[in-house]
Amino acid sequence: MGVFQSLSQYLLLYWLPIIAGVTYLKGDFSGFASLISPPKLADLSENIWKTFSRLSTTENVNSHYGCRPHTYKTHIFSKDPLVIYIEDFLTTEEADGLVGMSSELLNDSLVVLNGEARVDKDYRVSRSATLPETDLERCIAERAQSFQGYGTSSGMMEPLQVVEYGISGHFSYHFDWAKRHLRETTFFVYLEANCTGGGTGFPRLDAPEEKEWCKFVDCQRPFDEGVVFKPIKGNAIFWQNLKEDGEGHEKTLHAGLPLTSGKKVGLNIWTVKRGFEIQDYDL
Repeated sequence: MGVFQSLSQYLLLYWLPIIAGVTYLKGDFSGFASLISPPKLADLSENIWKTFSRLSTTENVNSHYGCRPHTYKTHIFSKDPLVIYIEDFLTTEEADGLVGMSSELLNDSLVVLNGEARVDKDYRVSRSATLPETDLERCIAERAQSFQGYGTSSGMMEPLQVVEYGISGHFSYHFDWAKRHLRETTFFVYLEANCTGGGTGFPRLDAPEEKEWCKFVDCQRPFDEGVVFKPIKGNAIFWQNLKEDGEGHEKTLHAGLPLTSGKKVGLNIWTVKRGFEIQDYDL
């Protein structure tokens, strides 16, 4: 079929325009539905017809040939530093796909201490993996890039990283900008959240005033300890690590708090400040 990638694409892009053109020339628009009904396409198998019907909607065509349009909702939590909570950043299918993709690639997570990347179970207990390049990975990366606007190029984005936490898994308080390559922004996306504990804590952010935030924030914890976002599958936290002058923002100090039961899987998406090097190890 040459440039056509599949039989269903051939049907959509070749036969449908022909049928529509014949209908137009006959001037019988009312008969268009009967022209493309299964009896009129008797030479096509039933399975091909079902595929044709399934792909005859905009949403399914987009999901079959490219990235799905986003359906997430955004809630500004803080303006200084900029912290945005993103509801439904990933679909259930996307989250499950990333978890499955990474399951055989996970290794003990590293930290950088005194300029050396190594495992330190006192500071960080988790397993992590850099995702391979796939259509799904590309779609998620493009969604994160688009979220940040036209000034963000793909060359500024680190490879996507999945991180898995079991019971007692944690990542002690740290800054994402406190590394040689200065991560300008961070997304942390919850891929799996069958756990207790395991919130993402920001001890220096101001407590929310609106009770509606209790849907996403642990309002049972005293706010003098800071703000803790609940692990909710598919949702994400986005924050700006750097101030306008390029210096790191002290209020972005954060931690992955210990799990008391179950498992949490997250996705890190980092954008590096223009001109800084992207490292080749999982951190």
